[in-house]
Amino acid sequence: MSASLDDILTTQQQGVVALNALYDVLSAIPGILTPLSPANGGTGVANGALETITLGGTIVTAGNFATSGAFSVTLTATGATNVTLPTTGTLAVVGNPLSQFAATTSAQLAGVISDETGSGLLVFATSPVLTTPNIGAATGASLATTGALTAFSGTAPPAAGAGPVGVKISSTADFGVFVGSGAPTVTAAKGSLYLRTDGSTTNDRMYVASDSAGAWTAVITAT
Repeated sequence: MSASLDDILTTQQQGVVALNALYDVLSAIPGILTPLSPANGGTGVANGALETITLGGTIVTAGNFATSGAFSVTLTATGATNVTLPTTGTLAVVGNPLSQFAATTSAQLAGVISDETGSGLLVFATSPVLTTPNIGAATGASLATTGALTAFSGTAPPAAGAGPVGVKISSTADFGVFVGSGAPTVTAAKGSLYLRTDGSTTNDRMYVASDSAGAWTAVITAT
């Protein structure tokens, strides 16, 4: 038996009514047919392709935040933030060595140091080349020079060797070669030498310490 046209139309009308009723029911459920509102934990924005989501609150995630595909992640903070992200490049990791950064020159390094002394190139322990350094008090195993070695360049020879002005040698206290004007009275270790700048005869140009209590003996020199 064939259905009449009226029967077919009636059936379709009933189906449309049922679909409309179902749509009304689903529309009343947040997030099914419409964007989930912020009040219910959503964004209020349709999450279709190339959609922009703007939030006025805080995003909290218990897992990883990841993107899929060749898309960039842009974070814009309009208020206080604890993180500053570079516009390009790779974030540095505190556990990695300095090699993760671009090569840095000595001048660039000096530019970020606030209490450096001197200028020029960064110096390392083995065979550094130094230009007119002021090294203060220093110790070492040896000293080799291809030019003159100058000591006390800013000091005039003191009277009687007071000071004293000279070069001390070995671990023996006050043993060395000293200079001054006039006969020596400086205390030096036995065997030390004293060179007198104003000596005029064969027995007042150089002296040797005969003890460690300040006694000196003149050395007879050639005429």
